[in-house]
Amino acid sequence: MDKTTVYGLVAGLVTLAISCALSTKNLLLFWDTHAFITVVGGVVAAIIVAMPIEFLRSFPNVLRKAFKEDGSDLRETIAFLIRLAEVARRDGVLAMEKMAHEVKDRFLLMGIYMAVDGFPPEAIEDLLHSDLEMSSARHGKMKKMVESLGNMAPAFGLVGTLIGLVSMLANLDDPSQISKGMAVALVCTLYGAVSGNLIFLPMAYKLDFKNVQEGNIKKLIIRGLCEIQAGENPKLVGRKLQIFLPEKAREMVTDKSTGG
Repeated sequence: MDKTTVYGLVAGLVTLAISCALSTKNLLLFWDTHAFITVVGGVVAAIIVAMPIEFLRSFPNVLRKAFKEDGSDLRETIAFLIRLAEVARRDGVLAMEKMAHEVKDRFLLMGIYMAVDGFPPEAIEDLLHSDLEMSSARHGKMKKMVESLGNMAPAFGLVGTLIGLVSMLANLDDPSQISKGMAVALVCTLYGAVSGNLIFLPMAYKLDFKNVQEGNIKKLIIRGLCEIQAGENPKLVGRKLQIFLPEKAREMVTDKSTGG
């Protein structure tokens, strides 16, 4: 599980709870069923209208991705690709198939089998780049889905506010109804702002970050496999792949992997 997502949500909710507690001793003042139904129901209805059914079916997986820890790491991937290069240089490209059982990444596994099957570097690069582009496009659409929720939630909070104001103005002769209408109006605005700016928009940014991170790892894999298939020296492969690491984080991965 991606702890930063969980910690961020918890920190935000705790901050809001403390703020509410400091403003009043009765936290139930911040709960209103009408406001909740207006914001949540409106957002759900709008997203159903906006998105095709195939994207709606995948929405639970999108949410899980925001909470899921990334399985691949740039340094670990570089180290593994250097090991592949060593095996290919020492025992031949076909010997890389013996290391396939260590691979959980579908993209890397596909590339290894392409290399083992004798695909030239140009074909491997072309096919894997096409896979990368399609995957990135799908993730981009999922990010837009969550981002749209972040934009819709405050809007439906405003809709709830207008409903509350209409109720309040229609009952100016009844003080109890005036206060009730004002409460619904303000709580709707609160629900819309909190759900949009604490939950949906940050999750959209997290999905975008994960998409970029996954894309960098796939580009790294493509470069490494093409170098291996071209028969490049393992140490030089490591040097070339280190450019994918931030400058301050670059280490002598090649030396560690090859014992140099």
